[in-house]
Formats: sequence, structure tokens, C-alpha cells
Amino acid sequence: MSRSTRREEDRGARAFRALLALYPAAFRDEYGRELSLLFIDRYRDATGPWDRATLWLDALTGLAVEAPKEHVRMILQDLRYAVRTLRKHSLVTATIVITLGLGIGANTAIFSLLNAVVLRTLPIPDPDHLFAVRAGFPLASGNRVDGPMVKRLRQSAPRDVTVAAMSRVARVYTRTEGASETEPAALQLVSSNYFQVLSVRPALGRLLPDEGEIKPVPIS
Repeated sequence: MSRSTRREEDRGARAFRALLALYPAAFRDEYGRELSLLFIDRYRDATGPWDRATLWLDALTGLAVEAPKEHVRMILQDLRYAVRTLRKHSLVTATIVITLGLGIGANTAIFSLLNAVVLRTLPIPDPDHLFAVRAGFPLASGNRVDGPMVKRLRQSAPRDVTVAAMSRVARVYTRTEGASETEPAALQLVSSNYFQVLSVRPALGRLLPDEGEIKPVPIS
């Protein structure tokens, strides 16, 4: 055998062993060496390019047909073994299932909360055009934006930018007419143009009046 033929045979054997990686690891450990030796023997017996091309065609066809079958067979074998093991240790199986259920449920609840509070966009028109402004430096009245500052922000904002103000949500207690006990409620103060900035419309009634339309209510 010439040196060039030997090098060509070595390259073919390496290429075939690389293709054997398509089979499962257990199959390669058991049959990989025999398949490689068989391929080398057939490669040596090939007398010309046509015979070697036919050999490679048979090898690739066998890999394309048998490799998926072996993977399916290994998966089914592992599944049957797992089912037998779980049936044998029913208490451990129940503990694992309950633990997984609690973990998945807790993660789902946390994601639902984050999706509602952080990830989901606001149900208003053009939410990407809405920005929240907070005071990030010490102020005379504390770390918050007061009325005069809101007025200055409105005056310095561009013409296509509208500024609205809102306070933090406070917990208050209210009592409706005819009720004898108070009930907790959430209170938030907003500027008169707050809902116009959000581009929302009331389902019932009217929006807040403009600042120029606000009139003091006489106390009798």
C-alpha cells in the first residue's frame, strides 16, 4: 500500500469516526470500534473512486436512518427505567412532584406580579411617550417636587411636552353617607391635567376642571 493511499485511508477513517458522534454515547461505546473496523476493511477493498463513493453513500444512508432510531430507543429505555424507579420509590416521587409544583407555582406568581407591575406596558395610548420625573437632588422642602417647581417645569418644557403632577399614594380612612364605620382607602392628589396627559377618558362623569375653572366652595 502506497503512502498516499494510507493517508487517504486514515482521513476516511477519521471522518467516519467523527460521523459516529451522531449515534448515542452508549451505542458508540458498544459498537463504535466494530463499525470503524468494518468501514476500514470495506475502504481497503474498494478498487476505485466509484466503489469508495458507493461506500460513503451507504455509510451516510445508514447513519441517517439508524442514528435517529437509536436515539429514540435510548430515550424510551431511559423513560421506562425512570418510570420503574419512580414506582418503586413512591414517597420520594410524591415529594419531588409536590416540591416541583410549589416551586413552579411560586415562580409563576412572582412572574405574574412582575409582569403586572414592571414588564407590562401601561394600558394607555403611546405609553413609550410617557416619562416620570423625580427629584434626584436635595430640595428645601425635602426630596420631592412641590407646586412652584411644577409650575417652573411647565414653563421651561418644550411646546410639545405637557407636564402633570401627582403625589404619592396615601392611606386614608373614609366613611360614606349613612355608614357608621370608616373604611381604608387609597388617596392620591393629581394636577387638573393629569388625565389629559394620560389620554384617558372617564367612563362616567367628567374630568377634573382646569386650574382656572376651580372655584372655592363657601362654607356655611
